[in-house]
Amino acid sequence: MRRRLTRLVAACLTLGLLPQAAAQTGDEQGFFLAAGITRLPSADAGGITGSGAATLEGREHQLYAGGLRFSVAAMRFELGVDYQYTRYVYEDIDSRNRDLHRLQIPLHFESAVGDWRLHGHLAPGVSTSSNVFKDLFKRGSADDVVVSAGVEGRLDTGKRTWIAGVAHDRSFGRPALYPVIGVEVEPASTTRLRLAFPDSSLSIEWSDRLGFSARVFPAGHRWHVVADDFASEFDYRVEAIRAQASLGVVLWRAFRADLSLGYEFDREHALTDDLGVRLNAPLDDQWFVALGFRTGGARLPLTHGAHLPGGRSGF
Repeated sequence: MRRRLTRLVAACLTLGLLPQAAAQTGDEQGFFLAAGITRLPSADAGGITGSGAATLEGREHQLYAGGLRFSVAAMRFELGVDYQYTRYVYEDIDSRNRDLHRLQIPLHFESAVGDWRLHGHLAPGVSTSSNVFKDLFKRGSADDVVVSAGVEGRLDTGKRTWIAGVAHDRSFGRPALYPVIGVEVEPASTTRLRLAFPDSSLSIEWSDRLGFSARVFPAGHRWHVVADDFASEFDYRVEAIRAQASLGVVLWRAFRADLSLGYEFDREHALTDDLGVRLNAPLDDQWFVALGFRTGGARLPLTHGAHLPGGRSGF
């Protein structure tokens, strides 16, 4: 974990050497929607089994939507739905291919306290295997419940916006409480750069229809998995860091397509195989590709719900 945190901090800081980042375009009112597909090609998983022939590949399907807004006193709220289906396919590992689901209902909020602007979210939901998810109300249990939460305070000093906050989620592969701290600069109306722990981001708006973004963030998660015969259960844990670059094109009005290329590193999967043996070892680093579509000013969704507070780029 310490090595992973160190490499994450180093990768975040390298964004400061890149060109400055930009705000994204899109209609900030009403309904927003984002969908995406990610493919992680087969990578060596011999470290899990001791067999050099073992491999693992991954596929992810995401849907992120919202738009129900309301206010209470001085606070603004927005309700959304965040869903991801993840499939892991194995070769020479004594386990059937895993189909995993995460469904959360994020409630985003925004307010002001003195000179600080507060942005945050509370996202209860479930994270479980497909045999439970398809009949959740009958087969689900407290072990399937997942709750993510976070709040950022943002202090604008003119040239810089200072960020301080706290978050609790499974981004590092298990439930953890961690600080959020950093700075955001906006040297021009079209540029934005965020240097922060644990996620940094960068985007460049080349025109009204074409933009670029880059981000570094922890990409872990944990699911509760129940065996096919419901006789046993275990936690499926993933740890990783992702560096992802995305090219966004406005196709029509506020409808945007995003093509992403990324690199996932410091990877580790922990699962229990069909023989009851606990497998826990690093995987080879791997490139990945993703295709996404969004509208209504939605943020580009990141794997396992790793995103900044607020469902929209400008919320």
